[in-house]
Amino acid sequence: MSKANNEAAALVIEERDIGEIMPYDRNPRKNQKAVEHVLESLRRHGQAKPLVLSAAGHPFEGEVVCCGHTTLEALRRFGAKRVSVVVKAFKDEAEFVDLNIRDNKTGEWAEWDDDELSMLAVDFDIDLDAMGFGGDEQEEPYTMKVESIHYEPRGERPSIDKMVDAKKYDQMVMAIADADISDDERRLLTLAATRHIVFNYEQIAEFYAHAPKAVQEMMEHSALVIIDFEDAIDKGYVKMSEAFCDMLRGGEE
Repeated sequence: MSKANNEAAALVIEERDIGEIMPYDRNPRKNQKAVEHVLESLRRHGQAKPLVLSAAGHPFEGEVVCCGHTTLEALRRFGAKRVSVVVKAFKDEAEFVDLNIRDNKTGEWAEWDDDELSMLAVDFDIDLDAMGFGGDEQEEPYTMKVESIHYEPRGERPSIDKMVDAKKYDQMVMAIADADISDDERRLLTLAATRHIVFNYEQIAEFYAHAPKAVQEMMEHSALVIIDFEDAIDKGYVKMSEAFCDMLRGGEE
């Protein structure tokens, strides 16, 4: 029997506190649209299949989700406290990533038998439309519709120094303060020095996801995060998108 067969035969389902489970911070699959469908399945059937976690130390320090990120997010929204998992020891991160991508991709290769699916829906009174099988809905490759962005926590709340690099700004402000110039010149140069402040918007988005409502609103007003693209265009935060939209509208006339 091969090593893979031995591992399959020895598959053990365990339980973990949901708060202890960490998602893979480089998971390449965008799963937000699927979460509501998985959540409905959880309401009807509970957790039907376990998450796959990497064993501590193989390859990460702690246990990290390899397969099941969408299920994990749905379980969190569902309010689950304990989660069924399978723990696998990976020899390295490359092996971990290989399974992560394959697990995300394999479902795309399968096709539906539309006739059998329709008969099953009739025989067992299943609402296929509610599951996303709307026959008249086809994805448009080009659309004017821009959905609002939803920020979900993916890790710990980042510190300020991870979000903002102000080293160059601080150096320039010190030099300006020591310079023999007028107050107006000092004010102008100090304001101009803010151009050298570098923001890490990935970390800012993570901070936003952890922030209270009042802080989130101020971050939105400051355009540190974009929630509504149309509003951002109106306020001039997304000028290139405005030009692109004008071009699209012109093409439709």
